[in-house]
Amino acid sequence: MVGISLLTLVPGLSGGSETYARELCRALARVGALEYRAFVPDLAPDAADGLPWQVVGGYRASRVVKRHGKWLRWRLFERYNPLPSRQAAERAER
Repeated sequence: MVGISLLTLVPGLSGGSETYARELCRALARVGALEYRAFVPDLAPDAADGLPWQVVGGYRASRVVKRHGKWLRWRLFERYNPLPSRQAAERAER
């Protein structure tokens, strides 16, 4: 049995690492030769994408994100995105 921890996955905030984790689980469910179990946070019970899974409740990061996620997302965007909007980014790419 191979355990795969997805406990730090935060849907919508994890970016490329979320995509990688979900695609890895999908591929292992399709062609993996071993037994796998994904351990997922209560924020993302669907993250295992085809693998057997178990929700691990009480993981601190999950509780913090539930409480502060939207605020945190906006603050990170505001701090690190040099362009004020998606439209501004699209204009800059032209």
